[in-house]
Amino acid sequence: MACVVELFIGCENYMLLIKKVAVAALLGSLLLPLGQTWANDSVSLRKLVLVAGIRYWQAVATCDGSEDEYKLRRREGKDNWCAMEFDEICDPDKTTTAKKICAHVRGDEALADNTAEDAEKNEARTALINEQIDIERKLIVLRQRGLELQKRELELKREQVQY
Repeated sequence: MACVVELFIGCENYMLLIKKVAVAALLGSLLLPLGQTWANDSVSLRKLVLVAGIRYWQAVATCDGSEDEYKLRRREGKDNWCAMEFDEICDPDKTTTAKKICAHVRGDEALADNTAEDAEKNEARTALINEQIDIERKLIVLRQRGLELQKRELELKREQVQY
């Protein structure tokens, strides 16, 4: 293919064309994500804050078309991120909480409400976490039983040594 193109436009023009295509592809790959970022809502990285002696993770959501910033928090060790300005908006995922805040701000209640799919995902996530906790509890009981058996074995060996 390159040889055919070179025959029509010449070697120098072919190399120039390749360079232009490469530059265009590079610029496109760099500018496309920037354009998407400017057009969408965003949420900051989380930071740890101390409020009345209680540790919280906090982030800031900014909504497309608005200069206002909306804080969302999650108490350290807890599950849900919640909007500080809107008590009813909470979600285990920080980004989803930010999207719900922006949807609420824009008045898009359909997006701000939990959909059935979100509820199913949350229920499945909760069920999985509860199952993992149950497994961990059973493992702890088994480890304790193993330690008790080892202790009993050592006691029996000690008794044998004494006699």
